[in-house]
Amino acid sequence: MKKNIMGRITSSLAAVAATSMLLVGGATAFADDTSATTTSGAAGTSAEVTITKTLNIPEGVTAPNATFTFKFAAKGSDTNSAADTPAIADKTVNYANGDKNTVANGTTASDSYTGKINKETANLFDGVTYTATGEYVYTVSEANTGFTALTGSNGQTVDKMDFDKSEYEMHVIVKDNNGAKYISSVYFRQTKDAAGHDADSSTKVEPIAPGSHSYNLFKNTYTKEAGKTPEDPSTVDDTKKALTITKTVADTNGLGDKNKDFTFSLTFTAPQHDTTNDPIQTSYTANKVAKDGTKTPVTFTAGQAQTFTLKHGEKLEFDSLPAGVRYTLTENGTAHYTPSAKVVENGAAAVEVNGEKNAALTTPASATYLVGEKTNTNDVTNTYADDVPATGLLINNLPFIVMIGVAVALFAGLVIARRNRRA
Repeated sequence: MKKNIMGRITSSLAAVAATSMLLVGGATAFADDTSATTTSGAAGTSAEVTITKTLNIPEGVTAPNATFTFKFAAKGSDTNSAADTPAIADKTVNYANGDKNTVANGTTASDSYTGKINKETANLFDGVTYTATGEYVYTVSEANTGFTALTGSNGQTVDKMDFDKSEYEMHVIVKDNNGAKYISSVYFRQTKDAAGHDADSSTKVEPIAPGSHSYNLFKNTYTKEAGKTPEDPSTVDDTKKALTITKTVADTNGLGDKNKDFTFSLTFTAPQHDTTNDPIQTSYTANKVAKDGTKTPVTFTAGQAQTFTLKHGEKLEFDSLPAGVRYTLTENGTAHYTPSAKVVENGAAAVEVNGEKNAALTTPASATYLVGEKTNTNDVTNTYADDVPATGLLINNLPFIVMIGVAVALFAGLVIARRNRRA
């Protein structure tokens, strides 16, 4: 009898111990992650979380009109199935032509270029109610929608959006405070990288700053053809060139040599923007157009100086360049000629650059010129600066030369006349 009683007591104690272990284990499963990667709420107050979206954009390009959407798919966990997980509504951020690049401190400034525009969603948990404690897991992704490319009359698009294909697990820990359920903590693990490949999910995602409740999860890259929207950033004129360089020999007293080759050196700098989703184009092809319209292709590589020649009336045309590329153009010095240039940089008012006689002309003299989404031209003129015609005779001596010629002619006439009389 005593043995039966002792056995029952032992069984009861074991059951209590087992139940305690389950409770402890359950409490551990719901325990907050106190690392810097976790956003936490005070007891009874739900944590708030937002997504910060980055749009990478080249210099000289207007932000597009676009709406980016983030989706939250319920996923089962150890404590709650997908079916028991409350739905989270899609969250969006909107971009428009008037948006400016975001500077380091999160403000905006039209005179500061950093190559990105950041936007933040509303609180992800607005309107979401949890009725049970536990861990809830969601797959977070960005929809490949909300952007329409600009198309010209030839049917070709002049811009594109490279979407971030990252995916994340969002872990939501819900606790009870005097009968009320609240979001105790939230953290993210990345499961797919920007290219859509499997990622190492062992490391949690850091918020945008220590103590912040916002996470920079998705980065899209917007690129655009140079010169194709000269008047309005959303209106395409596909007849326009990305960049045109022309040559004119000024006809001063008819002395300029319009059949002369003038030598140039052109160096490009590739656009500066994030390359995670979109490798930067570094090879550019132009057509050297002769006066009769004949075209000869010339290829340039970013970071490498490439020489070419132009005669009067010829030009170098780039049908396509990525907006945001920069360049430096140098014309070699030519004896007897004074160089000058008129430059239009991304649709701005033309700037005149004047050189010295016989000397090289570099435009710009320092830094580089931007090739943006609007008009980009560089018109180089060479003016004959000496009174020296192609024969090499000085114009200032011409009267004396004429007089000598007349004297020689008269002398020859006299000699002939005397011979005739003698005959």
